[in-house]
Amino acid sequence: MKYLRREGDLLFWERQFSAKSLALYRHLDASDGFFRAPVAPAFRSRVSVRFEISAHQQQLLQQQQDACGYDAPTQQQQQQQQQQQQQQLMQEAKEKDAQLTKVFLQKAEEANMICLNGHRSIGGLRACLYSGVTMEHVQHLLHFMQEFQEEYQVV
Repeated sequence: MKYLRREGDLLFWERQFSAKSLALYRHLDASDGFFRAPVAPAFRSRVSVRFEISAHQQQLLQQQQDACGYDAPTQQQQQQQQQQQQQQLMQEAKEKDAQLTKVFLQKAEEANMICLNGHRSIGGLRACLYSGVTMEHVQHLLHFMQEFQEEYQVV
């Protein structure tokens, strides 16, 4: 508590947390779907930032949009078959993204970034931006995330 008071008042800390979380959310939102923040912007935390790797899911959604568009009506049976296939493909994409998340965590640890795994009940990833985490730490994470995306981008 002495450290917090010595460094600044509540307004100072609010600005610090806002700046760090804003930088991370902007990066997530600008990743073309490789990373995804599953929390609606109005409800996003400034201290505990949840995110997921959704590279394979994003690729699948893009392929589906490119293949059939939105305005091609089909018969009910064809629609049901397509829905089943899409559900199966989406499940496979989620499994691939879960594996990619494990790689992300391993490489992050090798880069001296720990505890990025999400909560055990919901999974995914989480960056905790507590008062001891500086903007330089956040920039280091963003640089790592950019390099990871470039290396593992699904084409």
